[in-house]
Amino acid sequence: MAYNILMLFSILAVWMLHFPRFSYAISVGNSWGSIDAGPLLSTGRYLHPPKCMDIPSNLTLCKDKLGYNKMILPNLLDHDTISEVTQQAKSWVPLLGLRCHPDTKIFLCSLFSPMCLDRLIWPCRSLCEAVKSGCELRMAQYGFPWPEMVRCDKFPEDNDLCIPVNSTSSGNADDNTCRACKKPDTFEGIVDGFCNSDFVLKMKVKQKESNTKGDMKMVALKKKKFLKKGSLTRKDIRKLTLYIEDGGSCECNRIEENSEKTHYLIMGNKQGDRLVTSFVMKWDRKNKEIRRAVKSLRKADICKGGVKALNDHAAPMSNSKKKNKKKRNRKGKNRKGKKGKQENPEKN
Repeated sequence: MAYNILMLFSILAVWMLHFPRFSYAISVGNSWGSIDAGPLLSTGRYLHPPKCMDIPSNLTLCKDKLGYNKMILPNLLDHDTISEVTQQAKSWVPLLGLRCHPDTKIFLCSLFSPMCLDRLIWPCRSLCEAVKSGCELRMAQYGFPWPEMVRCDKFPEDNDLCIPVNSTSSGNADDNTCRACKKPDTFEGIVDGFCNSDFVLKMKVKQKESNTKGDMKMVALKKKKFLKKGSLTRKDIRKLTLYIEDGGSCECNRIEENSEKTHYLIMGNKQGDRLVTSFVMKWDRKNKEIRRAVKSLRKADICKGGVKALNDHAAPMSNSKKKNKKKRNRKGKNRKGKKGKQENPEKN
């Protein structure tokens, strides 16, 4: 994908074609894309003297996997300082974690951190429409409509020179993978799955087999830990049998053959008298996404706060907080050590 993007930008840099004028003097008052932007010259050249710079490491939305590492300001949203870019881009980061469309990053970063060229290069209308089609409903679930600032009819048609849908990333390489087994295993994906499931638990799989309906049947070992029980009855919990729809004909590489020795994070919904699995991933203690997500799931507001809650809980610990935590841990150890010495003076 990175190679394709670099090739595209190389062509764009050579041709230097002109683009139609687009006005972005719009303000949208919500967490997903609350941005004020100004007009740009109809020639496609910059209204203010442009400057190239490295994409900063704190610009999480666009800091890697783009195929280039330098951006230009002002950007396509008329942000002229990097602090403004990072602040406004932050609210879009959860959308990447939900993986609602494979080209989401390309589309958003073409606006926030455009490649350093002589002229501004816009995303094609088809790229906007593809990302909107994949992500609009997911955004609506969190209470946010598709922002006016990225209304697709403002972008050039594909017959203009613009950034198109990336053919490589748009192809679905996991056509035969069960739906429950290809949900995003990111922090946002785990939290999103939790909020949209009736039950969530950590378990080992005692037995798995295909039934007559073509589903995969999974029987849990007796020992299991529920993070969410929802409407499950005592009988459901005691004889926990889960189903992956069409699991007999699709693949689920996330469930190992010797699954009795492996813990899994399982989510699902009760449909009639059946417990249908909607999310499966291996429970790995070293997985930072799982650790962060499980910690956040204990918060009462995680499913109510929408994008803001995802942003707040997803934010990594700052260096100052890490230092303070280390200091508290050292103080705690020192207090324990002193207490031990006082109680056992003869041991020295």
